[in-house]
Amino acid sequence: DYGQYDSPLPIFSWAVQDRGAGVVEEMLPKLKEEYPDEFTSAVIGWIGREFNDAGLTEEGIALLTFNVDTNPESPDVYADLAGAYLGQGDRKKARQYFDKALAKAKSKVVVSDAAENADDDEEAFDTTRITWAMEYIEAFDNPVDVPADHLQKLAGDYETRHIQFRDGSLWYLRDGTSRTEYTKLTPMSNDTYVMEGVVYFRMQFEYDDEGRPARIVGMYDSGYRDESPRDDG
Repeated sequence: DYGQYDSPLPIFSWAVQDRGAGVVEEMLPKLKEEYPDEFTSAVIGWIGREFNDAGLTEEGIALLTFNVDTNPESPDVYADLAGAYLGQGDRKKARQYFDKALAKAKSKVVVSDAAENADDDEEAFDTTRITWAMEYIEAFDNPVDVPADHLQKLAGDYETRHIQFRDGSLWYLRDGTSRTEYTKLTPMSNDTYVMEGVVYFRMQFEYDDEGRPARIVGMYDSGYRDESPRDDG
C-alpha cells in the first residue's frame, strides 16, 4: 500500500516495478525535491526493503543506494543497504556497509554527547541487528573447525528437528516447513550453527549434566527462542 493511487509515491513505485532500477536515478531526485514530505528517507528505505523482499533486488538496491547518497550521515541507510546485499549473498558488500553504519552510529553518539543542546528525544541507533548479521557473516568468512567426533555426537532427532552427520558436516531438517531436503549447517562455534541464506535464525546445542546433547535451542534475531529436547534413545 503506497498511498493514494494517483499521488506521486505510488506512480513512482509502479514505474520502478514496470521499467526497472533506472527509474530511480531518472525520477527520484526531482520527486524528492518537489515532494519532500512524501519522499522522506524513511519512506524511500521502506520501499527499497519492500522491493528487495519481493525479489526486485536491483530496484531495491537502487533505492537504498539513493538513500545512502542523499543521507550520508544516517547509520540506518547504510544498515538497510547492507541488509539488501546480505540478502543477495554478497557478504563482502554487506560487511562494508554494516561497518559504515556502525561508524556513523558511533560518530552520532560522539557528536550528540558533545553538543550542548543535543536532542534527548532522538531515538538511539540500535546496533543489535548489525551485530547479529556480522556474526552470521563471520561464520562463513572465517569458518570454525569443529572436530568430527563432536559433530557426530550432536547428530540425532530433537522432536521436530533432525540433525544428520555426513560429508564431515552437520545437516538440518525441521518437520512442518517448506524445506524437504536437509540443509548444511555452518558452525559459529562448537555448539552454535547457522544456515547459509537464513540470517534471522541460528541454533545452539545444550547439554545435560553428563555432557550429552540434551536439546536444540532455536534463536531468532527478534529475540524469540524455542527449544526442542532430544528424543530418548
